[in-house]
Parts: sequence; structure tokens; C-alpha cells
Amino acid sequence: MVEAGSSSGAADLAQADTGSPESALTATNVSPGRYFVRVRARSPSGTSGPSNEIVVTVAGVCVQPPGAPAALNVNVNGANVTLAWQAPAGQCQPASYAIEAGSAPGLSNLASFSTGSSATTFSASGVGNGTYFVRVRASNAGGMSAASNEVQLTVGALPCLAPPPAPISLIGSPSGTIVALSWGGSTVSVSYIVEVGLTPGTAGVAVRDTGTANTSLQITLPSGTYYIRVRARNACGTSAPSNEAVVVVGSVPPVTTRATVDRPDDTADYQIKAMYVLPSDGVDRQLDTSGAIARSVEGWERWLAGQSGGQRLRLDTYQGALDIGFFRLARTNAQMIAVGAFVRDRIQDEMNAAGFNHPRKIYAVYYDGGSSYSCGGGAWPPALVGNAAAMYLQGTPPGASPCNTNILGTSVDAPGYLDFGMLHEIFHTLGIVATCAPHQWRAGHVSDNANDLMWAGDAFWQLPPRLDLGRDDYFQHGQPCLDASNSVFISPSPPNANRPPGWSPAGAQITVRKGTESQEEEMCVLAPGPRVIRVRRPSQN
Repeated sequence: MVEAGSSSGAADLAQADTGSPESALTATNVSPGRYFVRVRARSPSGTSGPSNEIVVTVAGVCVQPPGAPAALNVNVNGANVTLAWQAPAGQCQPASYAIEAGSAPGLSNLASFSTGSSATTFSASGVGNGTYFVRVRASNAGGMSAASNEVQLTVGALPCLAPPPAPISLIGSPSGTIVALSWGGSTVSVSYIVEVGLTPGTAGVAVRDTGTANTSLQITLPSGTYYIRVRARNACGTSAPSNEAVVVVGSVPPVTTRATVDRPDDTADYQIKAMYVLPSDGVDRQLDTSGAIARSVEGWERWLAGQSGGQRLRLDTYQGALDIGFFRLARTNAQMIAVGAFVRDRIQDEMNAAGFNHPRKIYAVYYDGGSSYSCGGGAWPPALVGNAAAMYLQGTPPGASPCNTNILGTSVDAPGYLDFGMLHEIFHTLGIVATCAPHQWRAGHVSDNANDLMWAGDAFWQLPPRLDLGRDDYFQHGQPCLDASNSVFISPSPPNANRPPGWSPAGAQITVRKGTESQEEEMCVLAPGPRVIRVRRPSQN
């Protein structure tokens, strides 16, 4: 009897009787990965204990375990329990999933087994009364993933002693006009009340009792920005609200009147503010009021939500619409080009001095001016702390086509180079990719795949990109290294969210650069052909 598992002592990948007394076996067409293998002897009298264990590595692509499943939710109907989750992203997809259930958070003392399938749902009937804490892990030949989010479920009625606690971890994921909601429930809830408003804390659009203890729901909403909360209910009362999820259905309409000051915010949380910035003599193409910047922002927001399982960057909005600021620099285009690698720094300096320096904002600057150095730049804390990320729409990097050979904001469903470039620079400004990441190189980029959003190298940047392929460097990796999915700028707000390195409640402690202390990114556009991202060290201011 040959056993093979994804971890020591496990037999979740293979259990096969050789059908022969021979003491050798050859297996063919074995999938790439790492296998923990043991042998047991069998006779009519029974089966022996295991042999010594060997570790066998089969070369190929999938030698690493898959990423963790996401968005686990549960449906309880009497003694029937149905679990559903999202498969992890990445090239090495799960071959099966393992379900763990415990009597307390993090335990697996009640159940731990493989589903034996790559399906992302599992149903069980005849489940005994009680409270269960459940997680799911993904498994393939490379091993077992980290655990998904944990859900708490109760089978059978419990007595009501007090109103239930507030739901937690509410997530809203839009797809067209349908919004999928999921949250963490409580053991004593009999149903949940969903509140939907057009501004924070309001419920003017809808108040709906789900009528069930299920912790997921789909609702249909027209285009717009919505603020959604969930409350738990039982016979003793109604809980306080959950965290508030900001959900954008369809395109976010831009404010069509120009704003030269920062208008009142719809939320006091950390947020990304889009800016249209011109040099003093720059031609005003009105990208802030024409919809071009709004389409660009909506394009990378939708892409991020699709790659992350519903997480987005929190945007600065005014009365429910994307709030785009306008600013004209004191320097001319020629003066800005003359600063070389420091265009972003000078934009940041002038904007901050003029009042665009909110301690909870990163400014996503669409600069309609030139740079002889690159098509974009971002901070990279802690080496370079800043509150501005920028794309240089009229840049002319050496050895490449002009940046304006790319068109900004052509489609919210198919973002282009300048749109993905802006998200790339924003991630840098969050501190991504941190030096502790296994594939970090070239000042905040990754080296493992040219199809990654944060790639840099001599190979062509493959668009559309993917978000942290392998989930091992900067997003949802579950390791003690800076993770953008836990940023204070992410919506819905993660538990124990982190500010970027070098940020305090007073804002970014901005690094003042005067020479060669830091590396600046060069984004070379070879449009309409391939793109390359390289890094150069500036030699002077």
C-alpha cells in the first residue's frame, strides 16, 4: 500500500494498493510537486505500520502550494450545512480542498478531511447541534495552503440572552448590477438586517431583513456608490452595525465641475485622491472633467476587485461621485523636465505646499506634462516616503516611444498601460514590494513573472497583469511581510490595518531627496508594442 501526501504523515494525494508482493513500483505521469511518501505491507491478517517516509520532488511548474481560498461563507438549513468559497489565484491551482472544523477559533478538533475535489462548495447533512469554527485550505502536489477566513456557524437553536454582537468583516463584491455581500456572523443571530445608503452611515436606499441566519446575500443595485452595513438580529434585539462596505456599481460618475481645492470627503478613512496636474504652461485637456481620469480610476479599481476577491482601494468621493482635484504648478514644463528623476518629488512639494496634503490621503497624480526620464514615479517607503504617485502623460523616456502613444482611460473594462501604470505607482507608494518579499528586487518590484503588476526586468511587461502571482510577495500572502491587502487604504477596511511605512496619524513623514539617496523607477513605453519596466539610479537633482 503506497501513501503520498502534501505534508509529512498525510495521505491526501494518493492511497493505492500495488496489488503485488514486489518491493518496487514505478509511477508515470506524476504531476509536478513535492510528495511525502510511505509504504505499508498488507496481508490477509491486516495492514502494517508505515515505513520510513521519503520526500520526492517532481520537477515542473507547480512545486509550491496554492494560495489560500478566500471569501468562505456558510449556509445552515436545519442540520444541513453548505460551505462555499473562492478558489485562490495563481498558476498552481488546487487539486482538492481540506475542511477543518473546531470547537473554538483556530482549532480542528471536530473535523479535518479532504474533499477529494477541486469544487469550491461542500455540503454536509446530519450535522450535530453545536457551534463550529470552520476554515478551508487548498491542496495540490506542492503542499497545503494557508487557511481561508474562518466562519462560525451554529446548528440547532440557542437560547436568547442578549442582542447579538455586531457582524464583522463585511465585504461587498459587485458584478454588473449584482452585489455579493458576505460577513462574519454570530452564534445567536436568527437573521440579519442589511442597510444601504448613498452616504456614510445612512440607509436611504434600502433596509432589508434577510429572514435567515445565512451570512451571505446577493442584492441588485443601479449604478452608483453605496455605503452598506449589516446588523444581526434575534429575539432579544438588534446589534450595532458591522463595518461599512463602500461598493461601486457601474462607473463612478466624475464631478463635472473643476475643483481647485479639496472638497469635503464622504468618509474620514484613508483614501486615494485623483488629481489632474499641469505645468504652468501646460495645455489643459480637461481630463478631470471629460471623464478620462474617471474611466482610468474605475478601470484599475474594477481590475483590482476582480483580482483580489472584492477588495478595492478606497477613493476620495464627494457626494457619492469621484472627486478629482485640479492643480497647476508654478514651474514650466521645461523646468520640470530639467529636474530629471525628481518630477514626482517636485509635484508633491508644490501640491503639499498648496494644501493638497491631507494626512490620510495618497494623491494619484495624472500629470499632463513631460519627463525626459520616465512615464511614471512613486514613493517606496521606508526608503522613500511620500504621499504622491504620478504618471507623466507627456513623458519621453530615453530609448522608448513617447508616453502619449498610450491613451488614458479608454475603457473601464479593459484598462491600458497608463491605467495599470498608475496602480503600479500607487502600490509602490504603499511600500510595495517590501524588501522582505521573497522575489523583491530592483527597488520594490518582483522578479518571478513578467505578467505581475509589480514586475520589473528586461522582459516585456505582459498586460493585462495579474496581482501577486503565487500570492507570496505583496498581496494576501499571510506572511510577516508588508501586505497591501492589509493596508489602511483598502476597502472594506481589514482588521488591524497597517499604515504605509513612515506614516503616522499625522500623515506621511516625507523624505526630502537632494541627490542619489534613492532609486526612482523608469517606466519605458515601447507602444504600440511591448513595454519594459527598468530601474535607474538618478545622479543629480
